Amino acid sequence: MGICETALLCFSLLGPASTENRSNIDLHSGSSFTRAGSVPVPTGATSRALFQNSTAAIADNASLVQFSIYGGKLYFRNLHAFNPEWAGCCYNYYIDLTTDDGKSMYAYFMLQYANRARIVLWRESVAPGPIQQMGNWS
Repeated sequence: MGICETALLCFSLLGPASTENRSNIDLHSGSSFTRAGSVPVPTGATSRALFQNSTAAIADNASLVQFSIYGGKLYFRNLHAFNPEWAGCCYNYYIDLTTDDGKSMYAYFMLQYANRARIVLWRESVAPGPIQQMGNWS
């Protein structure tokens, strides 16, 4: 199942559906993906490859993810508990709450947090920086 096959997540990442922001095939690699703004969102085999590269922190219960909000950013404090390759506490990974993407991710995170539901946080690498994608794919 692709990330945009669920209406809530597709709306939160892409806004109202538009074909200009989405693509199905990367012509260079043949990998399947959709786009959230300018960031490719993995699906199918591409998604599985990302998890094998340990670029995702997966929490089966989002309420176990510790965070703090400071200076317009939500900082994740314990993502290393969900993937030991990620850096430990405290200000390594964040969502910029001043951007539209950040606001959408924050809303989705709070929904999953309140429901104690599964959440996937993804970056192109485990190096500290902003969370680039969030969802429930895997």
